[in-house]
Amino acid sequence: EGAGDLEGFTEVGRATAYAREELQAVVRDLTTSLEELKRSLVKANILLVGKTGVGKSSLVNAVFGRDMAPTGTGQPVTTHLQRYAPEHKEVVVFDTRGLEHGSHEEFVRDTTRFLRELRESKDLRRHLHVVWYVIDLAHARFQPFERVVCAEVLRDVPLFFVLNKVDTAEGAQVARIRECIAAEHFPSCRGVFEVVCDRKNYAPACCPACGGDDIRVKHKRKQIV
Repeated sequence: EGAGDLEGFTEVGRATAYAREELQAVVRDLTTSLEELKRSLVKANILLVGKTGVGKSSLVNAVFGRDMAPTGTGQPVTTHLQRYAPEHKEVVVFDTRGLEHGSHEEFVRDTTRFLRELRESKDLRRHLHVVWYVIDLAHARFQPFERVVCAEVLRDVPLFFVLNKVDTAEGAQVARIRECIAAEHFPSCRGVFEVVCDRKNYAPACCPACGGDDIRVKHKRKQIV
């Protein structure tokens, strides 16, 4: 009887080892299939739009990793556009530059021509899939020329508004920007999102690093220095 019990344990051990080998084989097959699928997928093309200093780079780093768009690695596409397409990422990011009041007419012409060329391309991999329009809530302004860009230049592409630096704004400021966007009834708008890509503002009661109360605070922006 004792020998029979030991023999049973031996069989269980063999079955466990066999099951482990089978599981490892399944994992290898799934990994191979996943890599093949990644190579066959069309990468999503994202256009980042926003004025200088709104935090577009911080947004890209926060969502896709800090190796998505290192400084100096972008490929110039137009005067106002740079393309970031690392092989190990599943997205392509087009970052806009030069969108400022007083010089936005050139930006509008340049970007409109670029988007038209993408739409006319028969290669679907070149088509633009979504626009992230980034607004800096530290200043909480949505200017008239920005309305023109969203209503005319970006009207044919799904548009998401990203309200960055929400930690630096009062609730009334956030509500006002949301109301401004809603009042425009942009036909391509798909949503408005509040984000903090690089937190600067903390509750001033204590230091977030050590918990100590011996701190200095910029009271206007409620920011620890």
